Amino acid sequence: MGRAVGSKKYGGRKKGTPNKKTQELQEFFNSVDFSIPEVIMKILPSLKSDKQIDVLLKMMEFVYPKRKAIDISPIDISNRASIDVSKLSKQELLFLKKLHDR
Repeated sequence: MGRAVGSKKYGGRKKGTPNKKTQELQEFFNSVDFSIPEVIMKILPSLKSDKQIDVLLKMMEFVYPKRKAIDISPIDISNRASIDVSKLSKQELLFLKKLHDR
């Protein structure tokens, strides 16, 4: 049985502390002066262009946050407050028309 919800946590690793294997691997790489980014940059030019793209796309996952897809569903006007169309720009009107026509 686990601890009760809301009770204080005791023991274990603190948030952000690497586990033992990760720590050992980092220490090993540091001891042999091995840098993964440097190796990738040396190897990258020798790869075919499609493989270069694959490597760069994989690396992007660690550099840039993943974006969530946004679901744009048609506006249900019957359940919404009325919109004063006289205050909308032409671009906003076209956007609403496209949503309505879906």
